[in-house]
Amino acid sequence: MPLRILSMMAALALGLTASAHAADEIKDPTGTWMWEYDYGQGPVSSTLVLKHAEGKVTGYYDNGSTKTDIKEGTFEDEKFLVEFPLEHDGLALQVKLDGEVTNDKLKGQINVDVGGEVLKFEWKAERGLLVSDVVGTWELTINSPDGQVFTPKVTIEEKEGKLTGVYDSVEVGEYDLTEVEIEDGKLEFEVTLEFDGNELELEFEGRARGEQLAGELEYDLAGQSGEAEFSGKRVQAETTGEAKE
Repeated sequence: MPLRILSMMAALALGLTASAHAADEIKDPTGTWMWEYDYGQGPVSSTLVLKHAEGKVTGYYDNGSTKTDIKEGTFEDEKFLVEFPLEHDGLALQVKLDGEVTNDKLKGQINVDVGGEVLKFEWKAERGLLVSDVVGTWELTINSPDGQVFTPKVTIEEKEGKLTGVYDSVEVGEYDLTEVEIEDGKLEFEVTLEFDGNELELEFEGRARGEQLAGELEYDLAGQSGEAEFSGKRVQAETTGEAKE
């Protein structure tokens, strides 16, 4: 087996892991998965974008130089299996990835068929975010500590390589977002608005998994600060974007 094929497959198979999101255990593979491996010629980054619905998994694989759609994909008994073709240095490869998700980590095995010879590798990845994962309009639900429920809309756009956005609610109206960023696989943004005659500062941090968003926010209202949970659903997406670390 040529060394270059082994190196490329090692780059495909191996990944780095990070801390998982402290939440109820999540097994659904929907979302963006990223891993990276340096085999001596610089790091190779890979991205797998998955969407699960009714036992079927769709999406694509992208290693920066080659992007290919998943041809077959299933999710059963909390495990998923996807298959796709890949070409490298003129060689046609058939790739099968199986894995099991626990919150924001993924582990499993990759089988690569190279001319009838099957290479097997252990595989680890972590949740990441692409710009395309976050742009669009999100309907949020915020559960305040005093039991009130707020349902603002947040619209995020990419303009000239920078993320911007707008916060809109029936209680306070429309305000521009600030510090809209993807950091460590999370979406972060801030907004300062007027609420009951006082200045209210909100800082959001959440994970996007497909069309769902969940996380926590920190607030400061007239010197009173605290935290609250929020969730959201994307109701309109925009096509854009490259990966963010």
